[in-house]
Amino acid sequence: MTQVNTIKNSDGFYKPGQDAELQSLTNISVGAAYLVHMKTAQTLSVSGTAPGIVTMPLKAGWNMLGYPKSTNGTTTTVLGTTWTSAQIIKNFEAFLDKTSGTLTTMKPGEGYYIYMNTASNVTF
Repeated sequence: MTQVNTIKNSDGFYKPGQDAELQSLTNISVGAAYLVHMKTAQTLSVSGTAPGIVTMPLKAGWNMLGYPKSTNGTTTTVLGTTWTSAQIIKNFEAFLDKTSGTLTTMKPGEGYYIYMNTASNVTF
């Protein structure tokens, strides 16, 4: 963790070296997405037990969503009926909305921004 500058999600952040009472992000959760700012380019490895079924609540508006599976999945198939309540899903390289886009595959370990017109859940 010496090369990690900051870890953020939709609800908080973690910064190494800060007092515990200033840390609002204290756990990493399966299915959540995180932005990790490194001091230098590094590979950050995360280990743990492979999850079974994971259900993530999505609020109306923007959400950060992880993809907790071990194989690629077609974006609209992975999202299933949740896609009907979504407006757009994107990452730093691509997007997909109802009419266009190139984000056709969700990849293991990657995170996504998804805009929901109404609250819903997605189950992986």
